[in-house]
Amino acid sequence: MSPHTRKTLLIALLGTAALTACGGGDDPPPDPLASVPAEASQTSGGLIAYLRQIVGLTPEDREPVGIDAVDPQKTENEEPEAV
Repeated sequence: MSPHTRKTLLIALLGTAALTACGGGDDPPPDPLASVPAEASQTSGGLIAYLRQIVGLTPEDREPVGIDAVDPQKTENEEPEAV
């Protein structure tokens, strides 16, 4: 095997190893507009956290989120959250 062929083979193997090491594990984050999480109905803190998550989105190309299933807890002993 000539030195040029070895060098080409080595470069090909290193490139393949580098590409193999980079793949996988990049799952997209869950879509906050797909459905309202259960935590939004369980506690007022969960509802505030969900609202903060979707406030920054600008989904002009999507349908609105249905909030029919949201039933925020109404407790008398919790302090109001700062908005």
